[in-house]
Amino acid sequence: MIVILNELQLRFSLSSLTSWRIIDGDFDTWSFYQNIVEYFDAPPGPLAKMRTQELLLGWDRKAFGYHREIPCAPEVVASLSVAQMVGQHTSAEVPSVPSHTNTTT
Repeated sequence: MIVILNELQLRFSLSSLTSWRIIDGDFDTWSFYQNIVEYFDAPPGPLAKMRTQELLLGWDRKAFGYHREIPCAPEVVASLSVAQMVGQHTSAEVPSVPSHTNTTT
């Protein structure tokens, strides 16, 4: 998430805009955000997956240091916003099963 926010800030600061907008001209901030999230969630291949893992590890090291681990209980991890976002993303892609199924053949 920090990577995405940094990219959006960079894009805004390089533009000539004086205020934040979701859509400015041909640039759609929401689509840009969604594309980055999708790339990290499902890299297009094994090389891209390795690169994204290295990038995220590098960001973690910059933010938290090389020797610092932040242990969290599974119930804490499940309550984090990133876990909730992944859950929402997954549930949006899983087709719902009809509640009325015909059991007769």
